[in-house]
Amino acid sequence: MRQIKRRDDRLFLLSLTVTTKKCTGLLAELEVLKRRFGSSPSQLEQKLRALHGCEIDSPDQLIRFHEALLFFRAYPPNASVLNQVERILKTFEQRVSRLRDADADLSPLDDPEVSGIAGTSVTSNFSYDLVRWLVAKYPAQVSIDWDWFEEEERFGATMRRFLSLLEEDAMVEAHVPYRDWLRAATGRAKELVWLMKRFESLDVPDKTKAELYDSMKLHVTWKFEARVSRTEMKRSGRAGFYHDRPLLQRREISLADELASPPLPVQRISPLAGEKILDMARETSAVRYR
Repeated sequence: MRQIKRRDDRLFLLSLTVTTKKCTGLLAELEVLKRRFGSSPSQLEQKLRALHGCEIDSPDQLIRFHEALLFFRAYPPNASVLNQVERILKTFEQRVSRLRDADADLSPLDDPEVSGIAGTSVTSNFSYDLVRWLVAKYPAQVSIDWDWFEEEERFGATMRRFLSLLEEDAMVEAHVPYRDWLRAATGRAKELVWLMKRFESLDVPDKTKAELYDSMKLHVTWKFEARVSRTEMKRSGRAGFYHDRPLLQRREISLADELASPPLPVQRISPLAGEKILDMARETSAVRYR
């Protein structure tokens, strides 16, 4: 598998043949086509083919490229454009990796307005309920970011519930090494996984657990997979809809007429299908710092 990945990476790098100056112009032209939506898609297809070979060396330009592609994935004029867009989006994890290897400043990719790009991660003081869900579903991808750790006393007060001997150390030490105690307790287990299991074992209501966890103000990093990123997340098995004419404008919509129209059909789905949709909602919210 590693040999295949290295070969794919080489093929991707060889495909990046368009000059930076030309890429900048092509990107600007692609953004113009967003505002001319509904015209012949041949020009759009031409720009996409050219941009596929672009080496984007700026995080800001990568963001612009990503947002334009997501627009055309949401509103494709035909199947050919949709397929082109999705092929380019599949390269974004490698594009981010290239920027990282070049020591580019990737902080613009963390902005909540654009976060969730494949190949990146999110770090936030997520709620107890969301962290519990992330640990249950993605235990290998989540961890505590100690660089943001500030509430040491709050952390220590809560940790005493899980480590009985810690109380004795706290009585004689002015500065208790709480993190050392945590590392010793977890052993080979991941700290966050171990900690969430301790919270689950508390014989108190979930609301109290959430209050205790939230008081520690821990920041959690989620290194999410590409398939749950904004770049590649989608529901499969649905027929596509192609927008072969300009999008409706607000002035063309009458709320009164819409409210007076027949109700939309409601389809009952299975609990399993419903849970998958809820998982997608949680994933989408988390990668956008929600």
